[in-house]
Amino acid sequence: MEPHAMDHAAADAQAVAFLREFRGAIHYAINLEAVPAHQRDDVWQEVSVRMVQLFRRGAISAAHPGRLSYVITLVRNLCRSHRQREARHRDHADAAQLQLASHARDAFAQVERLQAHERLHACVALLPPLQRLVMRHVLQGWSHAEIGQEHHLSPGHVKLIAHRARVRLRHMLTNPRLN
Repeated sequence: MEPHAMDHAAADAQAVAFLREFRGAIHYAINLEAVPAHQRDDVWQEVSVRMVQLFRRGAISAAHPGRLSYVITLVRNLCRSHRQREARHRDHADAAQLQLASHARDAFAQVERLQAHERLHACVALLPPLQRLVMRHVLQGWSHAEIGQEHHLSPGHVKLIAHRARVRLRHMLTNPRLN
């Protein structure tokens, strides 16, 4: 075997050992970034590939002094990159798409669903500005962590705002005459 291939084999073995050693920290960082369950394997694979690349280049070694913080920072950055790539491909449904995608069997149920959708968005428009902003993101499928990161709020604060907005929306939707 040529020496270059031996270096890759040794670097790969070090990377695998490194990943095994920090498996818990990697899972912690992925959970901390609120990566959806169906995307965690993709992020884990990205982390593994990046670690192998770093070991092959010699950018990190098994004796790296700040290994734990380095791993967590690397994983968090990869999670954010992954989320940004996914957000670019995320489709945003409008009323026409909802009508086409509806599984309702008859036209009456489709019209009723469309009217409920329009009523929900009309009530969202009546919310205070911060609650309206958070609820629009929630309705688009964003996590509390994503919303917080985008608007410089803690995930807990976003969760509180979303809760208050849901309570207000529930009140508006069940008492339409108060709108």
